[in-house]
Amino acid sequence: MRSQFFTAREKSLALVAGILLVVMIVVGYTKSATAEGSANSLVAMEDTSSEDTSSSEDDVQSARNSYDERVQEVEQWERELADYVRNDATLDTTTAQKAIDDFRALLVTGLSYIDAGDTAAWWDIGGDFDDLRYTFNDATELFRNAEDWVNVERSCKNQTRELERDIARQVKDLTRELGRLKSGDQTRKTQLLSEIEQYCGAPLQTFLTQLQPYCSGRQGETQDYWDIDQNINYAKQDCYDRLNEGWELNGQLGCFEDVSRRIKDKDRNVIREYERAVKRIGIENLPIAVKSSYDAFLNAYAAAERELAIDCEVARDILNDGGYHQQDFWDAMNELNEQENNVRAAKDVGRDIEHRTKEYEKMQKEYERVLKKNGGSALPNAKKHLDEFARILELGRAVLEGRPQDWWDEGYNEDLNDIQNLFWERLNRVQAARDVSRWLKDVEREIKHREKEIQQIGRDGGREVAEELEEIWKRMRDIVAAAQSKLQEDPEEARSELESMDELRWQWDELTHDFYNSRERNFSLAEFKREIEGAEHFLERARDEGRVSDSEFSACREIVDEAYGLLEDADGIDEIHEKFEEIDERAQEVCPIFNEYGGPERDHDYYANFAQEHLDEIDTDLAAGVLERVSDDVAQRVLQKLLRDPSSIAALMQSGGDRYGDNVAKTLEAATNFYDDETQRQLIAQKQEILELTRRLEEAHNRLRIAQEKLERLQQLQDEIAAYNFYGEAGDVIRNQVEQFVEAAESNSLTDAQVEARLVQLQTQKDEAIQRSVEEKHKQGIIPFRDTDDNAWYTRFVKSLADRGIVAGKGDGRFDPGADVTVAEITTMAFRVSGDAEPSGDSELCDGRYVEHWGNKFLRWGEERGVSLLSSCENVDRRALRWEVVQMLLEATGQDIARTDERCFNDVDPRDSEVNSVMCAGKALGIVAGSNGDAKPYDPINRAEATTIVKAAGERLFGISFANTNNQRSAADQGDDLEELDDGKARE
Repeated sequence: MRSQFFTAREKSLALVAGILLVVMIVVGYTKSATAEGSANSLVAMEDTSSEDTSSSEDDVQSARNSYDERVQEVEQWERELADYVRNDATLDTTTAQKAIDDFRALLVTGLSYIDAGDTAAWWDIGGDFDDLRYTFNDATELFRNAEDWVNVERSCKNQTRELERDIARQVKDLTRELGRLKSGDQTRKTQLLSEIEQYCGAPLQTFLTQLQPYCSGRQGETQDYWDIDQNINYAKQDCYDRLNEGWELNGQLGCFEDVSRRIKDKDRNVIREYERAVKRIGIENLPIAVKSSYDAFLNAYAAAERELAIDCEVARDILNDGGYHQQDFWDAMNELNEQENNVRAAKDVGRDIEHRTKEYEKMQKEYERVLKKNGGSALPNAKKHLDEFARILELGRAVLEGRPQDWWDEGYNEDLNDIQNLFWERLNRVQAARDVSRWLKDVEREIKHREKEIQQIGRDGGREVAEELEEIWKRMRDIVAAAQSKLQEDPEEARSELESMDELRWQWDELTHDFYNSRERNFSLAEFKREIEGAEHFLERARDEGRVSDSEFSACREIVDEAYGLLEDADGIDEIHEKFEEIDERAQEVCPIFNEYGGPERDHDYYANFAQEHLDEIDTDLAAGVLERVSDDVAQRVLQKLLRDPSSIAALMQSGGDRYGDNVAKTLEAATNFYDDETQRQLIAQKQEILELTRRLEEAHNRLRIAQEKLERLQQLQDEIAAYNFYGEAGDVIRNQVEQFVEAAESNSLTDAQVEARLVQLQTQKDEAIQRSVEEKHKQGIIPFRDTDDNAWYTRFVKSLADRGIVAGKGDGRFDPGADVTVAEITTMAFRVSGDAEPSGDSELCDGRYVEHWGNKFLRWGEERGVSLLSSCENVDRRALRWEVVQMLLEATGQDIARTDERCFNDVDPRDSEVNSVMCAGKALGIVAGSNGDAKPYDPINRAEATTIVKAAGERLFGISFANTNNQRSAADQGDDLEELDDGKARE
């Protein structure tokens, strides 16, 4: 680059030399002209006319040549000036351009002299041309100097970037790679690392310091910079030489380590298979191909180990060749195994026949069991298949004595499979009849339920609707009768009959829709009115207590009056909710005091009055007690469902009674939080039946003469069954098991030993049914993970976050709610709830220690966010404390946490300023509330507990709405989050 430009000194010397050259030419020309003139004067005296004409033409031609040179010179100036302007449009070219213009004008004048033949006049203006040339050179000298600095700065930045980034990254990468390799010439590695530090460290840093004045300050002479630049290039070459040596050594050490590892970890399967073969048949019986290929395999590894110290690449080639010997070994072993398989075929047939014999015994037992359950009625087809299975087994035993291969060739095995399938198909058909029979019982209960619904609608003023429903009800009853008549003859026909009721159900829903909507509208209006009245009283108390000014009270009062006005104008249910959502949003903006209003107080009398008004044949205090056990929003949804379906939930409450009130409440919580309308109905109906059965079993306790210990186990088992929300077929299984136990207990036919056996069987069936329910709920998407069941206190929080991708579990279908949250995990949750874009690049925490960590990109986000937990070399896999979780979520918003000396919780010392400030900020923002004045900030927090705080932070800090996530409510809306966490752990 330097050869393309001249320094200022060089340019000055060139200019002076040019001037001297011009002077010498002019002087020489003058002397020559004088001498020539003298000679010409002598000649002129001899022949004046002819010589004068020749001399004049030469002089004019010389002047024209001089003129052409001046034209080329000024054109060169114009190109040079254009280049300067193109590189820097800010240059002041006034002086240079004027010199060009004057030069052009002088050329015009000079050309007129030449055309007139006055060459002397042309040569006389030569000094004017020189003056303009000096003027132009002086003007452009400044431009050339600026251009020199542009080139210097560009070169300087390139050098700086290469030194700071390219070389530094190579040094870092090479140091890391060499450090990773622990085998080979470690002495040379240590020496080379030292040389890299020597040639790529301090010298280059020194050059970086020397470059700074030139990169931005334009200090000193540009020539001085190019001297430094040349020295840097020499130093870089020294550095690159060491780096290249380093990468070469890295390849050598990597090869050494790779080959060493392959030698150490040679295919154990080959050795293991060979040793098994020796042990199985003896070394003397091994085929030659097996022995020779195995020896060649071992020799290859031995040769590679010897060559490793001499030439690693040769050792690697030897190992690669050893792979062919390995393949030869497996080919030989496959031939040996094939021979042995032929010997084992007879044993396999014998084992298969033995296995089939056991299957026959199992089929026979199942046949007898079904026959007994069927009341002793014969199952001729099943018996025929059973006898045919036994006949083929006898044929198989005869084959085993002769040619065992005939077992497969004659297809005996396939025949047994076909017969077995036909047998089980027949028994399944019997089971299908029993399933349809159970379905019939469900439909019969549904018919009774709909009959009560007709009566309820008639009492509630829907007489015309009740009459139409009664017609549908009669048709439903006829269908049930038809299904019952076809049950034994053809269960599938009976099933089809029952399925045809869906059309009638649709008609039923169409008729009841408007009626229930009207009731629900009135209920919604009553609830909104109750809430408005509560807000009005709250506002008046706030004014009396001085918490709102008169102007604020007036603004809030206008909101309340507007809400009262909406009660008269709203039509449909959707419109009611939509309008009240709009006014609620405005209330939060205009009147912040309403944010402190938690809604109407829980009122036992309110629930009792509702039950008395809308529910028949139920203890109103019992219904109110159940509703008081559920959360506020669930209670409202239950009340609305009672208006649409008055008997199902009421029957569940009645079946649960006082003892199972908590179980009924948990079922309602799960149903409204996780299930759609159809599965809600199934869940509630199934739970009702189980509760009725357990109640019947309790009544039979006194008739069972069993030990107190068994009675306590039975009662505990009853409670466990009543507490769980069984789902799908698992619920039918456990219901049938309990029903059988109840029938036996009511008949008083169980001995103590039989009770013990049934207890063990029922316990096993209960555990299996729970496991099947969990799998089915997870498969259907009702619960997010296998270990977050719908009746667990934390599941609604986990599901809300899982549905939005904020938590993702352990990758095996589990969430592991009881495990402590680590720093890496809470960083991941904070990133996902923040909604930020995924960061690029690796985490630099602890000098890149966590580059290979699963949470690398999330840790990178935390570093970019500047979260305190990652401000130092932090162990990201340690347990996070409760206050650290709150701090992480607050810092994820990018806001500063205000320091405060106010004491927000009893167990946080204000002198611990950081923790106190974090917990106070979390409390003020509504993501943590504490329990009895305590916050337990220094305790670890498990994954289930963390979801409640993360969900609240998502709503309060990041504006995430979880309203559409299975109707789950926010952690903040539940009041005291820490208290619920403690209660939840106790319930677990």
